[in-house]
Amino acid sequence: MHQTPHSIEAERSLLGSILIDQAVLSDFELNPDDFYEPRHVKIARAIVDVHTSGAAVDIVTVSDALAGKSVPMLYLAELSDSVPTSIHAKSYYDIVERMAVLRGLVKAGTEIVESAYKMPEDPATAIDEAEKILFSIGNKRRAARWNDALDLMNMTKGRVKSIVIDGLRPGVRSGISQIDAITGGWQKSDLVILAARPSVGKTALATSMALSAAISGKKVAIFSIEMSAEQVGARILSSASGIPLAAIRNGGIDLVQMSELEEWADTVGKLGIYVDDSPTASPSVMRSKCRKIAADRGVDLIIVDYLQLMVPDRSGKDQNRVNEVADISRALKGIARELDVPIIALSQLSRMSEYRDTGEPRLSDLRDSGAIEQDADMVLMLWRKEQPDFTKQSEVVSCKIAKHRNGPTGVCDLEFVKSTASFRG
Repeated sequence: MHQTPHSIEAERSLLGSILIDQAVLSDFELNPDDFYEPRHVKIARAIVDVHTSGAAVDIVTVSDALAGKSVPMLYLAELSDSVPTSIHAKSYYDIVERMAVLRGLVKAGTEIVESAYKMPEDPATAIDEAEKILFSIGNKRRAARWNDALDLMNMTKGRVKSIVIDGLRPGVRSGISQIDAITGGWQKSDLVILAARPSVGKTALATSMALSAAISGKKVAIFSIEMSAEQVGARILSSASGIPLAAIRNGGIDLVQMSELEEWADTVGKLGIYVDDSPTASPSVMRSKCRKIAADRGVDLIIVDYLQLMVPDRSGKDQNRVNEVADISRALKGIARELDVPIIALSQLSRMSEYRDTGEPRLSDLRDSGAIEQDADMVLMLWRKEQPDFTKQSEVVSCKIAKHRNGPTGVCDLEFVKSTASFRG
């Protein structure tokens, strides 16, 4: 029989340190639920109540807060006498917290086992619930705290200083100068929607941006539901090397180009680009994969190609496609928030834009759901102002930042290089 993880001595020493020197409370955030001994839970809760009220924390005030809770003042005196100094309070706190984490893991394991014995119809849902339980333990270690105005101003000043003085460029750059000039790069926890009609270039633009981010040292995870990993690799290699995509796919390159191709392949192979080409993907499965790659290798940018090809976690007779897409977009925003990374999700546009003289799309053209517009922090839309000219090596594709929750909107023209299926701008 295993013993439940705990350390009574560390708990006693921590509480004793606080009772003789309340100043140590500024070194950590005391959580009564981290204690194992029931009396210690009550004492810790009383300490938090007294401290929150603004009164001094000592034996008298804590004892008064404990009135009627079966914890005599004599025991508080024993705690304060058990430590000669409060200098090691943080070390005691670390032990108490570590034991609380281990107990949480034990409890999580039990809940996961019980969930499996219930034999749910959808194992993916059970796996997602299990991961939520485990991740909640880590999240509790990062308990939310209120940030007052001074905290907010210090954070803001620090960000401005890092940009102006240190030259730090926040966000993940797209590699397209005109887009970066408007967006400032993809910011953490943002959901970015890249929308266009079929064959306008949204996958090509996403691939170009993924390569640029990886070259700058970022780690990029690509969920390619539409194309195989090999096809994505060919696009990336063509964009990097400048060798035509058709030649890479079908042959027709000379020995010099073959040598260049191999060199570029070796270079790109060292970049942090990871592709998952599962033909179907639900939010729960995608969340699980994102959590794993974030833990194993780290991730700075996630690209989903494309949103309408995802399947919902739950589908029923009463669930129409609009509601399903709404659930999917909401889940993607949740993943971005949870992992604190930007997600670029490609999306189809409805045919409505084709009926306009200019062809310029609107937010209302986002296919299947108005919730996409609502959940997104940024929406980029691509369209051609003119009909394609197949005799030209490149063409102009317009890009509109139609929504930007934290910045300006605008329109820019990008150059689409047909041979390499890549963008410049």
